[in-house]
Amino acid sequence: MGALLPQFPYRSINVTVPIIALAALSQATSEIGLIATVSTTFHHPYNLARQIGTLDHASGGRTGWNAVTSSVGEENFGETLPSPEERYERAAEFIEIVNALYDANERDAALRKGSGAIGIDPAKFHRIDYCGKHFSVAGPLNVPPLPQRRPVQFQAGQSEAGVTVGARYTSSTTLTTSWAFATSPIQLLSNDAAAWLCKTI
Repeated sequence: MGALLPQFPYRSINVTVPIIALAALSQATSEIGLIATVSTTFHHPYNLARQIGTLDHASGGRTGWNAVTSSVGEENFGETLPSPEERYERAAEFIEIVNALYDANERDAALRKGSGAIGIDPAKFHRIDYCGKHFSVAGPLNVPPLPQRRPVQFQAGQSEAGVTVGARYTSSTTLTTSWAFATSPIQLLSNDAAAWLCKTI
């Protein structure tokens, strides 16, 4: 890692932009997952979907992203920090949009030809036309379908609102075998996920 990343003179700034650092790391590794932490308060879901999607291609399907709502840093974006409730509400929309963008494009929308060139079928890239309280995103995502369809998602909040967001967007079929979104005992998360499933049936 030291050979890939520059050494900064001050310990307090020895932090790199995760997605760029992971792109470099993806070319020097082959069997580890690459997870970037992203603030849903200070990023936009369309740009994030493109960045993480591109990294998933570069890494051969080894990418994940950790959604955080941030409690500091608003002074760098010219904004007032929203309340915790509003930040998690925004996070829910953010994750929903990212997932929708990844799911909308058909798996064979982009295929490599025998010549090595990549053929694109525009008819298989689909809009999502999402309009919510915090975001409006038309789509489609202009990144070919990802190797793993959706990168693995993590969410680190430990509050009730954080656990609820995690439970809402995780798969009930993998809760017992995956720690994605696990921010509290797995049984609690399973109960929350079951509640969301009941609402959607």
